[in-house]
Amino acid sequence: MSRTHLPTRRSHRLGVLGAAAILALLPAACGGDDDVATPDPGVAPAGGEAPTDAPVGDGVPKECATFIGIIEPADPAVLDTLPADWPEPPAGSTLCSGSGSGGTTTVQYATDVAPAEILAHYESELGADWNVAREAGAGDEILTGYRDAIGIQVQPRDGGFRIALADDAV
Repeated sequence: MSRTHLPTRRSHRLGVLGAAAILALLPAACGGDDDVATPDPGVAPAGGEAPTDAPVGDGVPKECATFIGIIEPADPAVLDTLPADWPEPPAGSTLCSGSGSGGTTTVQYATDVAPAEILAHYESELGADWNVAREAGAGDEILTGYRDAIGIQVQPRDGGFRIALADDAV
């Protein structure tokens, strides 16, 4: 056999092995409970109410069970990505999750404060420096707004709320 066929045969063997591995995984990916919907992490199921007994990870406050899929405690350093004059959350709120990079920050808080009171809190605290308005959301009203290149959204729900900021200048 000539050496010119070795790369071709080797490539063929690798291709066959790869195809076999994919075929071996297909039954696991296709089978199971086809009629059971898998909820998206952090999103309330239909009807707008989140489960109150969702499991949380080690070190995560039990209040955060209102959000699905929180497996580790929130890093308070994410709050440093918010504008310096960003208001504190309503009293009694618990930071549950957060992420911030590339000009986008999202944080979630658990609270017993009613959704309308959450919106009123941020409307009042943001003051005249921000152009804010209430809008219809998927369920409860949301608060949207902007200042300079920063857009915001405060999305309340039973048991908590989510804040999202996007800074177009970053």
